[in-house]
Amino acid sequence: MLVSVVIPALNEEQRIGMCLASLATQKTEHQFEVIVVDNGSTDGTIKAAELFKDKLQLTVIREAKKGRGSARCSGFRIAKGEIFLSTDADAILPANWIEDFVRAIQKGYVAATSTATINDCPPLMRAFLNFMCWFLPYTNRMLYGTVGLMGASCGVTKEAYFAAGEFDPESDGFEDLDLAKRVRQHGKIIFVRSVSPIVSGRRFSRGLLRGSAEYVRIYWNKIILKKRR
Repeated sequence: MLVSVVIPALNEEQRIGMCLASLATQKTEHQFEVIVVDNGSTDGTIKAAELFKDKLQLTVIREAKKGRGSARCSGFRIAKGEIFLSTDADAILPANWIEDFVRAIQKGYVAATSTATINDCPPLMRAFLNFMCWFLPYTNRMLYGTVGLMGASCGVTKEAYFAAGEFDPESDGFEDLDLAKRVRQHGKIIFVRSVSPIVSGRRFSRGLLRGSAEYVRIYWNKIILKKRR
């Protein structure tokens, strides 16, 4: 079975190599393709990604419309796999990431997600952010009856993804939770506890409040207000 891994990337020259290297060392019995979606980078992101063409079944495409929703959407539209996985360009994936996600979904679920681990922030901030990475999927369960999807580590069957209406290409944040709300109408989502990619906390480099403000704004507009309409 073919699995597709989609990675949106914007100015990730310094980090995408580590992400792709972690995919090149996956321990899985499944064939997989990797699709990097360059979202308008002005650095050497594409060149850094293409260094892995001899190590991965790799495709690099460009998406001019800015936003994680549009980038993931473009990658998923050309994906050839029966199961779609998605991560972020700054993620370092454990070697069992693909195998454990596929195994979980094949138990009868339409989608799967896991937490992620931040290890490059000050200790107290790191502890708080890692708690939130674990807690947010369960907050989604309280609000909508199912765990949410975390874009840095999630997967969905091709059938359920298109039946749910794809990622919102107008969204540049919480496109994963928005998709989860629609995917859950087609089956159950499982939380995979055995994997936790390492991701960067650089978005909070100016402080927790400043780093959180944009996420709160997007969550309110895209998730809460959209729910009320």
